[in-house]
Amino acid sequence: MGRPQSIGRVPAVRLPALIQDVLLWYDPVGQLRRWARRHGDAFTVRLPAVGPILVLGDPSTARQALLSDPRAAEAGTATGRVLPVLGPACVLRQDGSAHQDRRRLLGPAFHGESLERLRTVAAENAGREIRTWAEGRPIALLPRMQEVVFATMATAVLGIDDSETVQRLHRAITGMNGPSALARTWMSPVGDGAVRSWLSRRSRRRQSRVDAILAPIIDARRSAEPLGGSDVLSLLIGHERDSGSRIGQEAMNDELTALLLAGYETTAAALGWALERLARDPGAARLLAGSVDGQDSRHLDALVREVLRWRPPVLDAVRELTTPMELAGFRVPAGTLVVVAPLLVHDNDGRVDAPDAFRPDRFLGARHRGGRNWVPFGGGRRHCLGAELAAVQMEAVLTEVVSAVTLSPASPCVETARLLGTVLVPSRGSAAVIRRRRAPMHTAARGGGPGQGSPP
Repeated sequence: MGRPQSIGRVPAVRLPALIQDVLLWYDPVGQLRRWARRHGDAFTVRLPAVGPILVLGDPSTARQALLSDPRAAEAGTATGRVLPVLGPACVLRQDGSAHQDRRRLLGPAFHGESLERLRTVAAENAGREIRTWAEGRPIALLPRMQEVVFATMATAVLGIDDSETVQRLHRAITGMNGPSALARTWMSPVGDGAVRSWLSRRSRRRQSRVDAILAPIIDARRSAEPLGGSDVLSLLIGHERDSGSRIGQEAMNDELTALLLAGYETTAAALGWALERLARDPGAARLLAGSVDGQDSRHLDALVREVLRWRPPVLDAVRELTTPMELAGFRVPAGTLVVVAPLLVHDNDGRVDAPDAFRPDRFLGARHRGGRNWVPFGGGRRHCLGAELAAVQMEAVLTEVVSAVTLSPASPCVETARLLGTVLVPSRGSAAVIRRRRAPMHTAARGGGPGQGSPP
């Protein structure tokens, strides 16, 4: 299918593609909002690696795109364009019946009894990590959250908890996010050509390091009797046995790597933003700790929802049109890459006062539970497979943190957002200074949340 060079009469950002790329990386939140103020709720940007992109920020238009017939707006094909670092055989890059079948197969790893087991795993991982934190000096908490969440995802995806193997795999996966990996994302500073080809070859070499760690884990599980387990790898191998058809090694690696990579980055980023906020609002943090001690879940739930509204972990929910479609009053041609921007959708939710203010209390009671304009995990049939697990991990980890320590900001300057692939992360890694609480509570129980919130 040919890709359009322009998108009809949709307002467009008139800057060189490379400049747009740099601006979006350096200040994704501010830049998206500036472009939306200037051009409206539908506008186009152009990036070197993918060309023109239609960005949607109006809630009703976003719902139309997300809920449209998946045969007319393909999420898997679009994901392949913006994140080709994810292998073509993974569930995130599949469409149609192949996606539905794989999603149905993997569902038990992220729902039901698995969730409560993983809640305990996340709390234990967080507790071990927190005990290593030094008091009285700045600590970048985002990398610590990445380690905690990756360890939990290793259990969910691979069914492993061997710390040495998990750490080796984490280092290898992290290597896939380095500068050369940008050549295989929509944020690549170059389009086609020798430079991108060279960077892509480097990225594939880093993928091979991940494959080498996965191979013995897969082989050991294939020979296990009985198989047992509800992790992704066990479910895939169980499917092999039931169907009598072996999944190819490359396809298996694609699936496991994609779920590890996508699953840990987003949840860790959301936790990083939560801790950055709590460090800057000591009153809210004290209230949250008190609520956790009292095992009151309402405030913690409100905090998690507000973090995901205020800084949705991903910049985009993507679709590629296979047929022309009317969106925001424009005739959009087939082949167009459509990006629903959760940040802009949340900004334009008419029920939310001061959308840039961080106010967890807005989610207390029946006044506002998010509803259909709350889309941090996308929407429609492609709603994030691990959305519930992300929320459970946030609850468990935040409970452990506020039970054990108090936080204060390492700098008076509020952290802005940067892009890691398509994930919004705090610019200084959620830097904070910690102090131990005198009577920490060590439990994975769900707890409370802050009251009136903090300024942005």
